[in-house]
Amino acid sequence: MDTVEFRIKSAAFPTGMDAAVEPWVNGVPLRDPARAIERPFVEAEGSPHLAGATPV
Repeated sequence: MDTVEFRIKSAAFPTGMDAAVEPWVNGVPLRDPARAIERPFVEAEGSPHLAGATPV
């Protein structure tokens, strides 16, 4: 059975630090598999700022 959880963590926003909800699926942050799926398409489009740069 898959597990889904939502963790509250501190995150940096343009207005400063605040709490944010981070979804996790099967013990992995959801952004990790999403990033792996989207990366080839972003790189093919030639958008290097989305392909692996650290978010601001």
